[in-house]
Amino acid sequence: MYYHYQRQRAADPCGEVGGFTRMLNSATGRPDALMAEIPTVLVDQLTPGSGCREGGDTCDFGFPVMNRPHGVAQLLAKMGRGEVPQIVEDYVLITETDHVFLRPLPNRATPDRPVCYPFGYMKAEAPELRPIVSRYGFDPSVVDPCGPSPVLIHLPLLRRLTPGWLRLSFALKRDDEASRVFGWVLEMWGYTLAAAQLGVRHEVVEQLQQEPSSLWHTELDGEPYIYHYTFGLEFTTDGLPVTGVGEWSLDKRHFMNRYPSKALEPPPKCAGLAARTLHAKFAEAAQALPDWPEGGKGATGWASGGKVRRGAWSWAGSKKPLLFYKVGGGKIDAEPKECPELAAPHA
Repeated sequence: MYYHYQRQRAADPCGEVGGFTRMLNSATGRPDALMAEIPTVLVDQLTPGSGCREGGDTCDFGFPVMNRPHGVAQLLAKMGRGEVPQIVEDYVLITETDHVFLRPLPNRATPDRPVCYPFGYMKAEAPELRPIVSRYGFDPSVVDPCGPSPVLIHLPLLRRLTPGWLRLSFALKRDDEASRVFGWVLEMWGYTLAAAQLGVRHEVVEQLQQEPSSLWHTELDGEPYIYHYTFGLEFTTDGLPVTGVGEWSLDKRHFMNRYPSKALEPPPKCAGLAARTLHAKFAEAAQALPDWPEGGKGATGWASGGKVRRGAWSWAGSKKPLLFYKVGGGKIDAEPKECPELAAPHA
């Protein structure tokens, strides 16, 4: 992420891409190995577990994402006390470590209107979500389908919004029904409800990011600004998408405690532009960064053994089912379709 941010900023020093601040939620309070390379502000993690249910807002209830608003609140407080370098830009882009910048993002935010990405699972008027949103006193029709990342926001507005984001996240987590219904995106609801509480509406930009997988957005349609590699890319060696782990597999979960190899194998020919782009971004960074470790794991050899099994799934109402495979040591019994003319990966 940081490497490709640096590339974009260097390409247009007079553009709108500003500085970079990494927020590190640390359980130990100690620096990590990246602090010497990336400008970093160290903040404390919440105590793991649910020991604060009857007390203050000091634990994460077994939900570590609560550390995001908790960390942002600390970062802003430390800036206010002059303990860390100031963010001098008027606007900030909140992103995540699994975001790769594909092209410079223009600033379309205003002091009272942030820019956000619409998440399909955050529609406040959905039947299962409306009752909870309403119970907290919000009109679902004015709650935007946004989370706190990626979001481009005026820094003074972020200062106003963060206390409510943190408070509502804790309130929702203590609410058994809200916690069950909102699930793993509960803290995102804390953000968007806090924005609604202030009367803030977002400019919703679908182009802001894309979340490709082996099944959708395989060609990076729509020219997104950010590639969010939240889903694994799983293919057979012929470029057919698979369920489970593919013969060619590029998934961040493979690399939780190891680096991708400098010699990361390219995706199969028919895998699509998204796979070629993410591979190219990893490969470029690995070759360019001087301290990238030797060895590491590649994109092949992850699939478990066993015969290939074929099944027909329908997708997004398609009348013609798509074919997916669980891959292993067997032989594929269907010929892959001819690939379209291959587009070059995003530079």
